[in-house]
Order: sequence, then structure tokens, then C-alpha cells
Amino acid sequence: MSNSKKSTDTKKIDNQKATIAGLNTEIVTHVCKRCNRTFNLRAKDLAYLSSNSECIFHWGKLRNVRVDKVIEHKYSCCSGGMDSDGCEVGKHVYDGDYNGNGNGLNLAGYIQVDENTTSDEYKTSQNVYALDCEMCYTTKGLEVTRISIVDIHLNEIYESLVKPDTQILDYNTRWSGLTEESLRNCNKKLKHVQADLMKLFNKDTILIGHSLDSDFKAIKLIHTNIIDTSVVFPHKMGPPYKRALRNLMSEYLQKIIQEDVEGHDSKEDAAACISLMIWKINEDLRSKKFANILNQPDSRSNQSNNSLLNKNSTSTFNINNISSSNANLGNQRNLTITNNKMNMPKIASK
Repeated sequence: MSNSKKSTDTKKIDNQKATIAGLNTEIVTHVCKRCNRTFNLRAKDLAYLSSNSECIFHWGKLRNVRVDKVIEHKYSCCSGGMDSDGCEVGKHVYDGDYNGNGNGLNLAGYIQVDENTTSDEYKTSQNVYALDCEMCYTTKGLEVTRISIVDIHLNEIYESLVKPDTQILDYNTRWSGLTEESLRNCNKKLKHVQADLMKLFNKDTILIGHSLDSDFKAIKLIHTNIIDTSVVFPHKMGPPYKRALRNLMSEYLQKIIQEDVEGHDSKEDAAACISLMIWKINEDLRSKKFANILNQPDSRSNQSNNSLLNKNSTSTFNINNISSSNANLGNQRNLTITNNKMNMPKIASK
């Protein structure tokens, strides 16, 4: 059965269900991402119907655990087996209509910076930011509830809570750290945040983050100058698998993040992405991956010394299609190197 016919048939069934239930309204049916059961929303306003069943689920992930010399699959939340009943009860949720493969994405409400906002003054490290968002589950799917932006020195550039327009089903407190109380007095909507971002970003802004596709979808932003640490540091099994940010920080920088029992800190995660990329660039510099680039004179500089590798020198170099074996990290930009090394910002250990 084709996807279009399946969708049509599903809607017919939904309308029949609504009539039988005496709701006298059209409903939209989704599949819960946590328990795989179907649930219904009222079509006209996406209200969550009280007739929906409970969602009983495991919030943890399946892990391989050795039990009596045998490897078994156990959930990290309660050590329950693969076929065990869930350990938590809540409402059904879904990620949204976009399936990640180009289908179901409605670009209404998306923003993009003005293509004319460019000049040489923007092509510096002062125009490089890291971004991270926290999200909650609403009747529209995942929606942003907090956004944090830091510069390459880990200074906070922008921080805001965001109140979704639709009904919140789960605040995702375990991961976001946010609760109903956190957003009670928040009046800032996504459109207000977008207006702020348009004042901060321009065509040449480089945005760094981990799995930026999720963040961009949440804040409805279209931007092409990006560095995604989930791509720069790929999973050994390849896509769609991604390495966790906390694991990357532990392995490469021996730093512990995301340890707060009250949830993640989006500012900490954004700062971690900056630190990882500076570490990556320094490692590539030490391995002389960029020797050819660094030995070229900077066309925008009046320096007579063409070698940028002199000891005790302070120079700029162009990140021109810098790449690892797995990722292109961006277009031509300037960063400052002192003694052939980018300064590593300090990120607090816990």
C-alpha cells in the first residue's frame, strides 16, 4: 500500500472512530515514540483527548549487561529486561510530523538570515557561536523551551526560556531540567526568539552544535554555515548512529558534563561543542594537516612573513574547507592562533 493511500485510509478510520466515540469531530492519530501505541489529538486545535490510554514506558535505553557470563539486554532506567513492562507512566508523545528524510516538513514559520548581511568584518572568530536548545513534548511534537548561545570564549551571548504555543504533554524534566514552574511566568514565544536571532546572526555566522538538525527544527531556523560535532566526531557504526556529547567530552577532554540530576544545561552543552572543536583544530594543527593552508600568505593581511608556523608568532589563518575524513567543517573564516595553538577555553569540571 502506498504512503498516500495508507494516510487516506488512516484518516477514514480516524473519522469512524470519532463518530463511534461520539466526539463529532475529526481527530489526528499518531504513534507514541515511547510505547508504540496509537493516540488521538483533536484536529482543529491539537488538543490531547482524555480518552487516550496511559503511556507505560521505559525512559532509559537498552544496554548490554553481562549476567552469569551471558549478555542480556537491560533497560538503564530500571534494569528491566527487553520485554518487561514499562517503569514510568505518562502521556503519549511523538517527535513531530517531520520524519528526518525530507518528508512531512512544513517550512511555515521558518526564518533565514538576509543573504546580503555579509562583509569582511563578519569573517572573524567573533562571528562564531555555539548553540544548544532544550525541548519539551507538546501536541505538535518536540518544541523548544530554552535556547543558549555562547561565543568561542564561552561567554554567554544569548539565553532565553521559550513558551510553546501548544499544549505541553511532557516537560522532559529529566533531560531539560525544566518544569511547569520554570515556564509559568515566561511570556516569550518562538517568534520573539527568532527576531532576536536575526539581530545576532548574519549570512557568514558559523554556528556550532551537536545534532544541530534537532535544534534548527526546534527554533525553525535555516542556516548553512554550520559545524556539527556529531558529524566531526562520527560514530564507529556510521549514520544514523551518533556519539553522545558527554562521551565525547569524557574521551577527548577528560571533562564530565550532564551530571546534574536536575537535567542538562544547554549553556554547558554549547560550551562543550566549542571546546571540542578547538581541541580538534589543535590536534589537526599538531598533525600538520593544515600545513599547506597555514604556509599560504593571508590575502587580507599586510604581513610580510608568509610562514605562519614561526615560534612565538600570532597570526590568522583561513579555515578553508577544513575537514576530517568524515566531515566538511565550513567555508573560509579567520581564527587567531598564538604559538601555533588555539587557546582552549576553560570549562568547569564537576
